[in-house]
Amino acid sequence: MYGVKAARELPVACSVAQGPFKNKLIVVPLALAISAIIPWLITPLLMIGSAYLCFEGVEKLAHKFLNHQTQDVEHHGKIVEALIDPNIDLVALEKTKDKRYHSS
Repeated sequence: MYGVKAARELPVACSVAQGPFKNKLIVVPLALAISAIIPWLITPLLMIGSAYLCFEGVEKLAHKFLNHQTQDVEHHGKIVEALIDPNIDLVALEKTKDKRYHSS
């Protein structure tokens, strides 16, 4: 690769993994409770979730093909700089990426 050290990559990987782990701590017990108490609600919830995922997919494709290509190029440049310069905080850069995609 580009000589990236594990000491710089591990904090980024841990930061990225925290979000899904926190979600699972909430969603799994909630799903078990719903299946035990109100099992008929599972099918409508799955249908709503599937519709939302379809919406997200269309939005991502529209984002890619219609108008935001300059922002992606800028962010790619920042990532390349961060990989070359060991003084740049990769965790902070990853957090700005998350905010950029989830701000709408």
